[in-house]
Amino acid sequence: MLSATRTAAIIFPNWTKLPGHDDSDRAHRAFEPIVRALSSVAPLIHVDTAGVALLATRGPSPYFGGDDALGDLLHGICADQALTVSHGVGIADGRVGALAAAHQSCFSGSPCVVSVGGSETFLGLLPTGVLGICADIDPDTIDLLQRLGLTTIRAVAGLTERELIDRFGLLGERLHCIVHGFDISVLVPDIAPIDYVIQHVFEDPVATSGIVVAAMSEPSHDLIKVLERHAVQCIRLHMLFETDHGEHNERMWHQPRGFSEAAILERIRWQLDGWLGADTDTAATAGIVRVQLSPMDVRPIDAQQQSLWGGRQEHVERALRSVALAVSVHADVEITVPEWQGGRDVAQVFLQVPIGSVDIRDHVACSERVNSGRGAEQHWTGSVPAPWPAIVFSQPQKVQLQDKDGAIVVITGRHELLQTPSVLRVQSTLLDGSARSADVGNYAVQQFAGPWPIEERWWDPMRRRRLARLQVLVQHPYTQVQYLVLLTIENRQWYISASYD
Repeated sequence: MLSATRTAAIIFPNWTKLPGHDDSDRAHRAFEPIVRALSSVAPLIHVDTAGVALLATRGPSPYFGGDDALGDLLHGICADQALTVSHGVGIADGRVGALAAAHQSCFSGSPCVVSVGGSETFLGLLPTGVLGICADIDPDTIDLLQRLGLTTIRAVAGLTERELIDRFGLLGERLHCIVHGFDISVLVPDIAPIDYVIQHVFEDPVATSGIVVAAMSEPSHDLIKVLERHAVQCIRLHMLFETDHGEHNERMWHQPRGFSEAAILERIRWQLDGWLGADTDTAATAGIVRVQLSPMDVRPIDAQQQSLWGGRQEHVERALRSVALAVSVHADVEITVPEWQGGRDVAQVFLQVPIGSVDIRDHVACSERVNSGRGAEQHWTGSVPAPWPAIVFSQPQKVQLQDKDGAIVVITGRHELLQTPSVLRVQSTLLDGSARSADVGNYAVQQFAGPWPIEERWWDPMRRRRLARLQVLVQHPYTQVQYLVLLTIENRQWYISASYD
């Protein structure tokens, strides 16, 4: 029988939506002072992501007078560090139960403590969607459970382990453990297998995180290769840094899809930036002399269909190596990939996120990232229909859309075209990058679709916005090459916002 580790979870549900936290790098750096403050309660803090931290209560709870006292202490520390930011503290048996309790704490405004042995009952009352938020279960599995009529965790717990395994494979075994309150990700420190531990010693103390990241590029690559030879991937990584004065900084990092080399280097930089550059009493007083990476939790690598010519896709491996090399060159180097966040404005549909926060080798995760994002709504009323433009201009350029008589095409307040578009007057270099001049060309309109209107924040006189979009197929007056562009009209001025391949 599996035993659940008594766990405390601290969450800031809106952390990544706060001003200045618009990417993972900034969000993790801003979260580091809170993690250091929590280290006064327990030396080893488990960081899931920016805004989510966990710790085992086995030592702190008896020391501070029980779970209720510990919950109040953690809640007070968070309030002192982030006065106006909503946060929650939950204590329960197991990671999933603690995270669910912490989310409930966000609404109540006080710590939520689940009694010992009560996690299964507590989780059973919650909807199945909680498994996606607190247990990293993929959206497709959640959707399937709901379509099967298993709308609560208690309903899932009513199935036997064999029934879940028959339907979901290895994921079914994990689901059975979660819904019964068993702990899978153990937070109590353990001894990592010696074959997996990577240690790097510097001859001279290193005072900047960029140099440490560059030096750890090859060891991180070696660690990933060692794990791959054993057909496993690391999902929980312990990082230990030691200074020349004997100071230690250790942290446990979690990555449910498995760490890549770039993700390891990102975590090293986040942890060191918050320690070496801190202006507090807990900051490092000397340079780094030793780094140790210890995989504390591994799982079998999911079986993947081989590429057409066999082996792993070489272009993905080359991309990963290039990313690791670029990141290690300088701390300010940032490589991003698109992630769907939804919206009606084509310039805001995709958000650029650091590549270290995703795994480009995971084809399923990549598909989810660009098609649905992280819980963002897929269908937006008034949005331009797919396919999405290939090029979106950061600054829309003014153009003129005219009818056959040379008059500017107008869209009425009822979102109707008063004239039929006939000519688009636009700077040639906007459509044809090889054009030698910046002369304005008259492109004949072949076809058009739309308009698609947007009326946003009509109740706010300072931020309200009203515009319409039009897809237009135009033809070059000399080369006869056709271009498909997206035009926008706002305040009676036409702009070219994007172009299609």
